Amino acid sequence: MLKFLRFVEDLNGRWRRFSGGAESEMDPKSVYSKHAYRIRKGDLPRLHIPAFAGDVPEMERVLLTGKYLLNSRDSENRTALHVASACGRREVVIFLTEEKQCQLNVCDNDYKTPLIAAVQCQEEECATILLECGADPNPVDIHGNTALHYAAYHQNISMAEKLLSGNADIEATNK
Repeated sequence: MLKFLRFVEDLNGRWRRFSGGAESEMDPKSVYSKHAYRIRKGDLPRLHIPAFAGDVPEMERVLLTGKYLLNSRDSENRTALHVASACGRREVVIFLTEEKQCQLNVCDNDYKTPLIAAVQCQEEECATILLECGADPNPVDIHGNTALHYAAYHQNISMAEKLLSGNADIEATNK
């Protein structure tokens, strides 16, 4: 019996065996892929590094120095909340939204909010926290997608239900 193996090129240019999953996960260049929301630790400013790592005490220390503002941006115009949401750092998201009350609906260079980043990267817990704190589910990114489009593409029914409960526009169309 012949067995066909599928290989994909990873983000470092190396080929690896593809083990299944959604088509978007096979193609790291897909708009919908969680790999399309690239975060490289080396490119992050000082405030964003603890968000990337999920280190709340370090984030508090960095903020106490007074050198960084809560809503500081990196080179891609992302806040620490974008980074924490995309990386699934629940504790950091709670810290930034509930304790520090940072801006929830800020957009990066691709017009993605932290909520869109969380849903695109399939970080449902972070997306739920953002919705509970009042994040708007209806902003549209540079590709014409809302958070609901990403949830639908990834066939994440529970996330789609939460977005719809948070007043996501079911009639929103993309490109």
